[in-house]
Amino acid sequence: MNAETDGWYRTGAVAKLLGVSQYRIRELARAGLIESELRRNYRYIPGREVERLKREGLPPMPASADIDGAHGPEQQPSHGTTRPARTRLTEELYAEPSDRLAKSKETVIRLEHAAEAKRLRRDMRESDRVAGEEQERAREAQRVQQWRDGHVRRAVERVPAEACSDVRRKVDSLLDSVPDCADIGAKVDEIIEAALRPIRQRDQEARALDAHRQRIARAVQSVSLPYGATDDDREEAQDAALASLSQLRQGASERELRIRVEEAIRPVLERINRRKADAETKRLEANHKSSIAQIIALLPFDFLYMDATEEEHAQAKAQVRAALEQFPPTASGADLNRARQETLAPLKAAIRQRKERREQEQQQEREKERQQRLAASRVDSLLSANVEARLRELEEDGDITFDGYSDRLDMRDKLIKEIRPVLVARATQNPSMTDARIKERIGDLVDDRYQEFCDE
Repeated sequence: MNAETDGWYRTGAVAKLLGVSQYRIRELARAGLIESELRRNYRYIPGREVERLKREGLPPMPASADIDGAHGPEQQPSHGTTRPARTRLTEELYAEPSDRLAKSKETVIRLEHAAEAKRLRRDMRESDRVAGEEQERAREAQRVQQWRDGHVRRAVERVPAEACSDVRRKVDSLLDSVPDCADIGAKVDEIIEAALRPIRQRDQEARALDAHRQRIARAVQSVSLPYGATDDDREEAQDAALASLSQLRQGASERELRIRVEEAIRPVLERINRRKADAETKRLEANHKSSIAQIIALLPFDFLYMDATEEEHAQAKAQVRAALEQFPPTASGADLNRARQETLAPLKAAIRQRKERREQEQQQEREKERQQRLAASRVDSLLSANVEARLRELEEDGDITFDGYSDRLDMRDKLIKEIRPVLVARATQNPSMTDARIKERIGDLVDDRYQEFCDE
């Protein structure tokens, strides 16, 4: 049976696992400090004990470790005449100890070590308990401190610096008056809200005043004056608006601001409008004469320029000038242009009629040329083949004789040149003339004309 595979280990295997000497494991097992079992002069250690030694470490060596150091592994010393050497265990004796006495002494020492180990374990447990209680007290103190710091920090972060010290003092007083870690969030919020209430009211009043001033500034900056106002006019209007709005109560409506501004700048507006009216009158009087001259000068650039004759240009200028000179100097440009259009209307109508007649004649001429091109195209597409076909028929009938193919072609070309103008003219006059009628007419003309070229 392999003991190591059944959860038991030899001292050598345990020493290798723990990284110590086999001698140390054996002596600790002999002293009872390590659980073991002796089988056939070999000592075995259970696996659970090996795991404990891995976790807790090896106990200290007993004082009797040297007593059997000279003997082999797990062998008992032989009983002969030689007595064991004197050691620390036997040096207090008056005579040489016996093996039984030495073993008895060793047993006592082992018991002492076991008792000491139990005491040490008890002390360690007590020390662990005390340390745990200290840690728990430290954690509790830390939790309490965090509870205090959290409420203080929340209060300090939510109030401005001016109220920070007073709020912190009240929160500290509250924290001292309640059990540790009590739920006092609502009460802290009440302290914070009580500190913030006057601050908010003061800030609200300051914001309202600032908003009122900004409204006044925007109203002053938005003062609008008509075109032609000078920088002095704008400065005077803004000063008047600012003086009037400064007496207005806070919370006034936009309509009240607008009325105050309009009343303040009304004198400036009236002065600007009077100045603009005088300047406008002078400008109209100054421009009236030049307007008439400009209208007369621009007459050649009217649509008459390309179609009117020199006599018609001179007539138009004379008539327009006579009509415009009847208007007063303050007449508007629209009145002058309307008079110009009314004066030129009869002359434009006559020129337009002449132009339309000329365009109509040109259109008719273009249409005639188009009909001629179409007729010529139709005639050319039928003329050559039909002339040659008719000459071949005449040759077959014996009415005409050719000296060869080239002679017939020569006759064909002469006939085409002779009869083409007649056919084109006929097809132009009668656009509905069919191809069959054109072919028939080609045959008739060939019959009428071919004898003219037979004697050549």
